Amino acid sequence: PRRYLDRTREARIAELQAGEEALVLGRVTSVSSRRVKGGRVMVSAEVRDDSGRLRCTFFNQPWRERQLGATAVDVAVFGRVELFKGQRQMTNPVVDLVGDRTGRVVPIYPQSDAARLTTWEIAGWGAETLRRCGPRGIADPVPAAILERWDLEPRGAAMGGIHAPEHLGDVQRARHRLGFDELLRIQLA
Repeated sequence: PRRYLDRTREARIAELQAGEEALVLGRVTSVSSRRVKGGRVMVSAEVRDDSGRLRCTFFNQPWRERQLGATAVDVAVFGRVELFKGQRQMTNPVVDLVGDRTGRVVPIYPQSDAARLTTWEIAGWGAETLRRCGPRGIADPVPAAILERWDLEPRGAAMGGIHAPEHLGDVQRARHRLGFDELLRIQLA
């Protein structure tokens, strides 16, 4: 993954500060779309929780009106908070129907429009590979004494930590171990 979205910390709308990234769970109360300059489509949705309301604006994503069009749908929105005309807003946030990728650290992989690969497909393949390796484990060429001496986690745990972390700390420990593996291969070569 090239980066991670930390969706483990849910925020209430009233507590959101401009400039921060946040995950908000709420209910869609209205959706509308209109054409803007250049013939592009702008979709606006209002999301509310028990503390306030948040406007979500999507540019060039007309399908968002269908996705969110059934008002009273519960969603999780993740993005950078802005203030627009005194109101909290997110522009082009990531939207999940509640339960999809909510409450997790989500790996983001490089995407390829030419190959029509999305980050969600790549993440799915990684998760399936880890699931299939689970019963037999992932072989680790580094002896346990070396792992203990250098405070490294086993290779299987590092692969899980890089592709399916529960916390951002898992990512750092996994990168440390996988970096060790790369340097070891270079030295052995």
